[in-house]
This record gives sequence, structure tokens and C-alpha cells, in this order.
Amino acid sequence: MMLTQTVLNILSTIGPTLCVIFCSILPVLETKIGIPLGIDQAVFGKNSLSLFSSFLIAFVSSSIMCILLVTFFHFLFNRKRKPAKSLSKFQNLLKKPITKLSKMKKAKKIFMCVLFVFLPVPFSGIYGGAILCSLVKLNFFESVLSLIIGNFLSCTVEALACLALKPYISLCLNILIITITLTLLYQTISFIFEKTSKLPHKNTK
Repeated sequence: MMLTQTVLNILSTIGPTLCVIFCSILPVLETKIGIPLGIDQAVFGKNSLSLFSSFLIAFVSSSIMCILLVTFFHFLFNRKRKPAKSLSKFQNLLKKPITKLSKMKKAKKIFMCVLFVFLPVPFSGIYGGAILCSLVKLNFFESVLSLIIGNFLSCTVEALACLALKPYISLCLNILIITITLTLLYQTISFIFEKTSKLPHKNTK
């Protein structure tokens, strides 16, 4: 709790608008942290944003990021060179869903990509969605449309959740930050163990 409170205190010095923008465009955090953070009076006091303002700022900034991500990942996956190992791992993880999606009609592809961005599943959100759109060969406009629609639905649900849980926003933020921190820590440790297990073992004989 002390760690999360320290983080929130640091964020409070930046200001609510910049904090919402900053969180909304970052992977992992995205709008699920950005929207509740902007309205948290425990962090920003009287300077905290209204729910609508926080929603609008988070949605617009993350939607702009959607366009940048689609541009980047379309360029990355359309190159002849192989993608980075981290992206190859993501591609292998979604190999079966990608194969099924690739055989679907374009309208179904768009619908499934919208759901992928909207639903809270592993690797979802605008970053995972941008990669998925590139892998199933949606064009630039279709990819941006899928991400923005999914992002809007996600932001709307998050805003409604904030409205329902407004008295407990600070507690929810702490829980979210702790969950994200533990998830990242777990992923980091898993990555380290995976790398060390592949190292050649020295013969002690």
C-alpha cells in the first residue's frame, strides 16, 4: 500500500490531465488506470477531473495511440525480415486463433478484433489488438476502426464502473496497481527463468 501511495503521490504532482493521457497511451496501464486516476480526489483533490472529462481525455489520447500502433505494427509485420522474438512469441501464442480468424470473412475479423480489444483477456487492449489486426491481415482503415470501436466500448464500461464505484476509486486504483505490478513481476521472473534454463549447463565432472 505504501508503494502504491508513493506512486500516486508522484502522479499528483504532474496533474490529472497529463496523468490520464500518460496512463492511457502506455501498455498494460491504458484507460483502465487512466480513467479512474483522473477522477480520484484522494490524489488530485479539487483539481480532479469530472468523469466525462477523464473519459474523453482517455478515449481521445488512446485512440490517437491506436493510429500510431496500427501504423507501426503494419509496417513491422509487412517487412520481409522476421519480427522480434517477443512478437514471435505473441504470434505463436495466438497461432490457432489467428489461423481461424484468417479464414473468416472480413466483417467477422473486424468483429472479433473489436471483442479482443474490449474484453479483459490476456494481451488484450489496444497494443495486443494492433498486433492481432496486423497478423490477420486487416488493412489500415479496418484495423484502426476495430481498435477505436473496441477502445470506445472498453472506456464506456470502465467509466460506468467508475460511476458505480466512485466512493471506492482510491481502493480500486490501489488494487489495480498492485495487480499490474504483481503481473509484471511474474512475467519478468518467468522470462528470467526461461532464459536461464536455456543456458548450457557446465559439466562439473
